Amino acid sequence: MTTLSWQTYRQRRQALDDVLGDLESLDQRASADQAELLGFAHQRWHNHLSTHVDAALDTVDEPAHAVAMAYRNAAMGLPAVRRLLDNHADHPAVVRAEQRELALVARAAALVPLDASDDAAAEAGRAFRAGLRTIRRCANSTGTTSHARRLRATG
Repeated sequence: MTTLSWQTYRQRRQALDDVLGDLESLDQRASADQAELLGFAHQRWHNHLSTHVDAALDTVDEPAHAVAMAYRNAAMGLPAVRRLLDNHADHPAVVRAEQRELALVARAAALVPLDASDDAAAEAGRAFRAGLRTIRRCANSTGTTSHARRLRATG
């Protein structure tokens, strides 16, 4: 990724914020603009997720639990960005960025050795993320509360 000037960053951030207000408008943009905006959206997501992962790893002893908690918190913090990336998961700009992110997630969660191939790490990260999403969908569909809320309610 190239270094951005603050002016370029602000312009891209404003463009992304405009698009996030109406996800449908992204499909109407030219392909080059779409790739650039999706790349910037993923950069914003990655920075947000990385911050959450770093903080969680500092406070939680079990790496997989820390990364799972960080991923859920990051997704709740930027739901429109996460939805945008999920809706365009097949776009080449997102595929490449997600591959790197999933490898990072797997390594941070200690699911693979640090020297594992990027492909193996990404596959482990993909399975990890799929498990997180399955748990979230099940909880949402059954109306159950989060584990933390249940603990607070019983404590």
